[in-house]
Amino acid sequence: MRLRVTGAGFAMLIAACGGDDAGSGPQIDPTLFVEPLAGTLNQTFFYLNYVDELVGSGVQDYSCGPKTYDGHAGTDITLANFAVMDSGVAVRAAAAGMVVTTHDGEFDRQKSWISGAVPNYVAIRHRDGVVSYYLHLKRNSVTVGIGDLVQPGDVLGEVGSSGFSDVPHLHFELRDSVGTWIDPWSGACGAPVGESRWSSQLSYQTAFLLYAAGLTNASMTLDLAKDPPPPVSVFTTADPQVSMWVELLNAPAGTALEFRLYRPDGTQYVSIPSTLQRFYGISWWWAWHAIPGYLTPGSWRMQYLNNGVVLAERAFEVVDVNPQIRPTGPVVRAGTGGGEAGRPRF
Repeated sequence: MRLRVTGAGFAMLIAACGGDDAGSGPQIDPTLFVEPLAGTLNQTFFYLNYVDELVGSGVQDYSCGPKTYDGHAGTDITLANFAVMDSGVAVRAAAAGMVVTTHDGEFDRQKSWISGAVPNYVAIRHRDGVVSYYLHLKRNSVTVGIGDLVQPGDVLGEVGSSGFSDVPHLHFELRDSVGTWIDPWSGACGAPVGESRWSSQLSYQTAFLLYAAGLTNASMTLDLAKDPPPPVSVFTTADPQVSMWVELLNAPAGTALEFRLYRPDGTQYVSIPSTLQRFYGISWWWAWHAIPGYLTPGSWRMQYLNNGVVLAERAFEVVDVNPQIRPTGPVVRAGTGGGEAGRPRF
């Protein structure tokens, strides 16, 4: 989610963007921008990371909050998972201008941070000299070329996960004619009120949301959670485990997570709790329990609770295919896992 372009490509882009003399000619009003993604806010896409306003260590977004990471110079607008990416989410020009550079053809399904990976991208120069960048596009989706004139809403490509990325998203970034980044958001720790670069600035996006949940017999990993496995509702006594996973948006520090497993007679079999130690912009959490020797045939159910409130429940059947023989020796019968996207680790 950081602007990482090869040295030659970046030099070419700056040369193409230069040439405006801020001290000559009539004053030009600042370019204002519209939403660059097609779809519905908090359904198709989410605002995950804003610009980091702090120089040096520490993070702070334009609203003095934690929705950024160290050195982040743009706005990350993120899809919930790769299934949404596969459905095709259009990236649109956020203001009128001329395309000054593009790049396409790079792998677009990155699930972990790979230093030096090159994104697919488009850059547009606007009449005030500001350049808008649209990074991490889907491979072979770029629809414009250098010199094309675009209007707000024109399709530039589709959201992908190319380059230095671990989840499908658009990194939208603004820079002036000499390459200095511009934070388009106005707020207590950002641009002064009245100097937003958005034609209609959205409210600060911090609402907590359970986006998705599911059951699987697979051993969950963060990569698998980002690319959701098919839902499973019928398990066998030979399946190694039952796992319930959830996807959360804007989970605050101190959030109490709990998974509960219920027997066929309705009584609680086990509770697996944990507490978040910090804020998570977008994250996945799961709990699992071994089946062989523990879960008898019948109708079971699992719940996910957030601060004591049930937010998701999934019923499932366990079908007998082998004699129920309880494993002997030391056995790990249950466990939890989780992780986040959007914050690289250096």
